[in-house]
Amino acid sequence: MIAAIQGDVDTCHIRARAVTAQAGERSLGLPSALASWALAVLELSRGNAADAFFRLRSLVHAGPGHGHPTMRLLTAPTSWRPRSARARPGGRAPPRPEYRGWAEAVESPSALALAARGDGLLATGEEAADHFETALDLHRACGDDDVEHARTQLLFGASLRRSRLPGRAREHLYNALETFERFGARLWVRQTRAELRAIGTAERGPESPATGDLTAQQQQIAQLVAEGATNREVAAHMFISPRTVEHHLRGIFRRLNIRSRVDLARLLN
Repeated sequence: MIAAIQGDVDTCHIRARAVTAQAGERSLGLPSALASWALAVLELSRGNAADAFFRLRSLVHAGPGHGHPTMRLLTAPTSWRPRSARARPGGRAPPRPEYRGWAEAVESPSALALAARGDGLLATGEEAADHFETALDLHRACGDDDVEHARTQLLFGASLRRSRLPGRAREHLYNALETFERFGARLWVRQTRAELRAIGTAERGPESPATGDLTAQQQQIAQLVAEGATNREVAAHMFISPRTVEHHLRGIFRRLNIRSRVDLARLLN
């Protein structure tokens, strides 16, 4: 899920495949379902809402050993899309009332925030704005999920832009951008900047031209290697395996069109 949030496509797929394979060998539905959830979040971060929905829809109906009963409920907010894009061929609406009922039963501010966000996505005008404002109040009250808070701000900002309220949209989009940049969520950053450009607002905090095409994790690895760290030292620093470091280094060299650590050091130092 961390790789999905950070937009690290390769790592997310590698880890999801590994989890799914091991879960399949042991007929463990929950890990497999969580891997599919992460892949759906990755699709959302790439702007592929329809692909995310269909992945979650198949997860909801997965049998024992491949899915989990709670996933239909917990993944519901991931499936909700704006009213303008809510047509889903062959599928029924996500269980929004059921999710709200559960959120109210467990008295979870974070879950209630997502329920209110869902109401905002499926409404228009000031009604939508009221739901989004409620969601933001609940996010601030619990303060336990900055990424979802930022996603609510992005979706609210996009809704306000479509309603031709650029001034109100700008504030929420800038707040979302700041959080996504802090978490290294490069694909969410890209989406947020696209919304800001759509309202004629200059971007803030442009990516480094040298490493702008790298994921957040790759940028960190590249900087450590450029400073002279070995693969083992990078692995220990980032709590990943040396093999994963080597895999990312190959990707870094390919994306930056260089061939060696020396080239990388010259580029970044």
